[in-house]
Amino acid sequence: MTDKPSETREGYYEIVFDLGEAQCPTRWEISKDGIAIINADERIPVSQYRISGDSASFVLPVFGTTVDFCFTAEDSLRGFFRNQHKKGNYKIAFTGHKSQKNPSFPEEPNIRSTYDVTIDKKEDAYKAIGILNSKSGRVTGTFLTETGDYRFLEGKETSNGKFYLSCFDGSHLFYFSGVMTGDSINGKFFSGNHWNTTWHGVKDKSVSLISPDSLTYLKRGNTSVQFMGIGPNKDTTEFNSMDFNQVSIIQILGTWCPNCMDETRYYSELAAKYGNQLNIMGLAFERPSDLSTQLENITLYQKELNVDYPVYLSGSASKSEASAMFSELSGINSFPTTLFVDKKGMVRKIHTGFYGPSTGDYYADYMKETELFLDELIEE
Repeated sequence: MTDKPSETREGYYEIVFDLGEAQCPTRWEISKDGIAIINADERIPVSQYRISGDSASFVLPVFGTTVDFCFTAEDSLRGFFRNQHKKGNYKIAFTGHKSQKNPSFPEEPNIRSTYDVTIDKKEDAYKAIGILNSKSGRVTGTFLTETGDYRFLEGKETSNGKFYLSCFDGSHLFYFSGVMTGDSINGKFFSGNHWNTTWHGVKDKSVSLISPDSLTYLKRGNTSVQFMGIGPNKDTTEFNSMDFNQVSIIQILGTWCPNCMDETRYYSELAAKYGNQLNIMGLAFERPSDLSTQLENITLYQKELNVDYPVYLSGSASKSEASAMFSELSGINSFPTTLFVDKKGMVRKIHTGFYGPSTGDYYADYMKETELFLDELIEE
């Protein structure tokens, strides 16, 4: 039985996830219309939810992860986030308390800075651009790497230059803490309760990363690609870009990937804008390993995101498996990766990763450049 939440339980909640070494705050809204997860300017509506007495549960859209909780009072709750797609019984405990209102984030922060960031991943450090916006003690921003971004982050300045940023999107739970000293920042980064590392940054308004269009390239002697995809009816189709005869986008993705989700939303807009002038196809590399579940995940993904271009299953969630399928390329470095193909079937550009809406001008620039390039290919 599904009940509506009582009026006294409706409202905004600060939800704090227990990451062991850190406590990660996020925000929800509970109303008679459903539950919404809030990350800065992003709202993730949850329609599949159940409330029965003091107990409640819901399924996160797109990624299919689950949350179970119970009300411990009219204004507080506790529960677990579970990601069944990870190995083992992966769960993170949380508590929640009703907040007075939903905090607003001014459109024009009084501090907007970019940082040259190094994330000291234990196996191998990597570079990023940190974007931090601050006003009246509220902080928003994100981190861009060479292969994507950390989506919508929000948090607070605490004391003595300390601050935090966090987000929960149904797939990932990110928490960045930091201490500012002059133009430098040192901090820790947590991804769920299973991994953490240090990071540091230096203010730099001209910081840049390697171009996403140069990370993956055609091997010498190749101009086109061949690959396969399995459709919803489990039929396998062999493809050769030389047979397309129109401008095409080949999207290499995973339904488990938040950056892929952002990219898919944008490519759905392109499909509507260009109509039959543009052929878009998705090739998904999926978790877990059984065929039926992989195909079901793709079907649910297309339904949730209103994707009206075909998405085929092409393998398991592995960059090495994707690289083996696209043997004409130097290798697949990231999900997503996009191939832009001209009317003759030749691969004209390969874009690694995706900078989504949380990146502001980077996202706007990518959309502008992409559509100008597509216009050029269509005019040829």
